[in-house]
Amino acid sequence: MDLEPLELRHIKTDLTMYFRIYNNLSALPSDYLPCDNSVQTYRSQRKCEYIIQSFCRTQLFANDFFNRCVSCFNGLPESVVLSKTVAEFKRRLSEVDLLSFLKYNVNNSTGYT
Repeated sequence: MDLEPLELRHIKTDLTMYFRIYNNLSALPSDYLPCDNSVQTYRSQRKCEYIIQSFCRTQLFANDFFNRCVSCFNGLPESVVLSKTVAEFKRRLSEVDLLSFLKYNVNNSTGYT
């Protein structure tokens, strides 16, 4: 049937909501996603800010909406993050390989890795 895994659709939905909050396109203020432009990584100079990953003492907090996809959002190409509209973000996001962020290994039908 060639359907995307449910977990992948969940990640894309979360990333779309992150994009809306990040660009003040939702009712939630962007303060919910603290950003930092001074993060130095192996990547070239990035024009958009990184979302700061909160320290999580419990698994419950780590799976909270505001923490579960931060590394995935920060790992998106700059061209995706700097999209002008939500529709453009979704279109560009569909071209990005997000399988490395899945907990369930889609190549192995036995379950979680």
